[in-house]
Amino acid sequence: MHRAYRWRSLEDEGREYLDLFEDDGSVANGTITGPVPMTYSVRCDAQWRVRELEVERPGVARVHLRADGEGRWFDEENQPLPALDGCIDVDIAGCAYTNVLPIRRLGGRLAQRTLIQVAYVDVPSLAVHPMQQAYTLTAPHRFLYEGPIGAFSAELRVDADGFTIHYPALFQRET
Repeated sequence: MHRAYRWRSLEDEGREYLDLFEDDGSVANGTITGPVPMTYSVRCDAQWRVRELEVERPGVARVHLRADGEGRWFDEENQPLPALDGCIDVDIAGCAYTNVLPIRRLGGRLAQRTLIQVAYVDVPSLAVHPMQQAYTLTAPHRFLYEGPIGAFSAELRVDADGFTIHYPALFQRET
């Protein structure tokens, strides 16, 4: 199955375009325009655990990582990245799509505040480091997102599939 999404930034003139392909797992290919243009690809298994991540700022920087779905990460040369141990999800700064990953993966468990470790991709550097975040279902199709813990929170409105419709001050879905 193929689906396409588009979000507009509420901070600037940027847009995010996503093509999502789902079969036995998913592949998300996205393009972000605006002050820091980039492309990304996130491949997940059938349980929505990230298995591969690629983010590129064309001509500037690129990161390509693989994961085993159990919280162990590897670089392009298949060298372990122990700093990311325990991270199942990824969060790309400035990307509306990556919030869907823990929402889909954890589902009903988010009825209670749930702490997670994510592999956080900083923009513009594309440096990757672990970050603790939390998600809590607050109402049907609404989640309180916290991350980094104690520094930021927002209530996300999502569709029935967990894709962000509105992220206050950051994103609004157009399609």
